[in-house]
Amino acid sequence: MLDGIGDYSAREQVTERIGASCSDPTVLAFVRNLHDTLKDRAFVSWAGAVETCDASEIVADLETWAADPPTLKFDNKYAKVVELYGQRTGAAGLPLLSNAAIAASTEGGPFSAVLDAMVKAVTPEGLGSKPEGASANALADALLTVAAGVGDEDVGRVGDSLLSVGATTAAATLRPRLHPGLQQGDGSFLYGLAAVESCNEVAVVHWAVVADGGDRWDVLPDAQPVAEGFKRKLKGCNDPLSVSTTPQPIRGSSEAERFAEAAAEASGASSVKLKSQKRIELGAS
Repeated sequence: MLDGIGDYSAREQVTERIGASCSDPTVLAFVRNLHDTLKDRAFVSWAGAVETCDASEIVADLETWAADPPTLKFDNKYAKVVELYGQRTGAAGLPLLSNAAIAASTEGGPFSAVLDAMVKAVTPEGLGSKPEGASANALADALLTVAAGVGDEDVGRVGDSLLSVGATTAAATLRPRLHPGLQQGDGSFLYGLAAVESCNEVAVVHWAVVADGGDRWDVLPDAQPVAEGFKRKLKGCNDPLSVSTTPQPIRGSSEAERFAEAAAEASGASSVKLKSQKRIELGAS
């Protein structure tokens, strides 16, 4: 009957009214049976009833369903389950969702859907909102737990989730797995930096290797002030330097120089020279 209602807002009103009436044992039994009765998108259509039913039995059901991810990469039904579970439990539900994410990764299940549910569970409503305070810390810890329990092929998705909520320091701890073989013997990571000095179709590209011994995801904010202190080579040119760094760690100075050559070509100047600078050492942030 629900599919016969063409107006989607009317469908939502119907399902929400039914869920809000689940203090009636018959209605509660009906709502609890939706998960086992309906497949994929049909369950999603009825999710409003599960969402608005405030019976403790529903929370227990959501916990049971969320803890058992299917072995399918994409499953709308399960994605809605973990979303509703996170919505109900907030930060308290992150441990279960962490375990579900690891299980989904291991068994070829909807890993990304669980990560999305974890983020939504602690993110306030509103465009551009991000979790804050204790909730943000709990999410970062939970996502790092997931990263520790999944294969290297899924670590990047965890990093993306951390970056999406501004947890750059936590994301940076994943660099050894995201960039295998690029960590230096002292534990640091190297990046290339190019600072373009340009005036009147003439340019000098100052370049350097940046060594980050701390926990930065982006080295540019701390490396840029150093680059701006480079001695200028073009007399009478007071234009600000255009400073950039490689988006990912590099192996050594040869890659940093190639990055500078690319910056030189992109400058559009008719005459360009490269100027190497002393290595920039960034300690703990």
